[in-house]
Amino acid sequence: MMKAGRLLAVLTALFFAGTVLLFLLGGAAIEEWTARQLAAPGSRAAAGLLLFVLLAGDIVLPVPSSLLALAAGTLFGAVIGTLIAGGGLALGAVAGLVVARRLGRRWVESRLPAAEVARLERMLARYAPLVVLVTRPVPVLAETSILVAGAAGMPLRPLLLPTLLGSFATAGLYAWLGAQAHGSVDFLLLFAASCLLPAACWLLLRRFRR
Repeated sequence: MMKAGRLLAVLTALFFAGTVLLFLLGGAAIEEWTARQLAAPGSRAAAGLLLFVLLAGDIVLPVPSSLLALAAGTLFGAVIGTLIAGGGLALGAVAGLVVARRLGRRWVESRLPAAEVARLERMLARYAPLVVLVTRPVPVLAETSILVAGAAGMPLRPLLLPTLLGSFATAGLYAWLGAQAHGSVDFLLLFAASCLLPAACWLLLRRFRR
């Protein structure tokens, strides 16, 4: 968990720094380009579909899911943004459970450090539904906990509800925050605030390990 925590901190810092730099250098241009693209016929539907697909692929791809969920809220509002982002995250997570269950532990260990797999297996053996629920907002752990649970052959039915709840709750918070943004500065501030959620969930997970 310590390695995962350090990795989470580094990834969050780098991603936030890159996002800040991007908006500082071209925030107005990005807003103008986005508005122009969305004004074209069919663009909103295409944007929603793209966000859904990217978030569904988050289980195996290095996708900035929190930023995409924020964008869904900004572009479509809190309710529709939640449905798009939550649906994508939930679909990807459920698919990850099924695929990892079929491919087994060896496949998961080829993608993840064996020590991390063993740690997560011990936590999941005791608190599987709760761990799956709490890790949904946490980068890296959100995906690895799903894959390890599936590869360990854990029953799918008890994990479905926490997977769906965690996915839609996480997406709902980000989408709501995104819907409050009225410019690049607002978006950056809200993105910074959203980083508190995965940090809080990670701290909670450390208590499970004791």
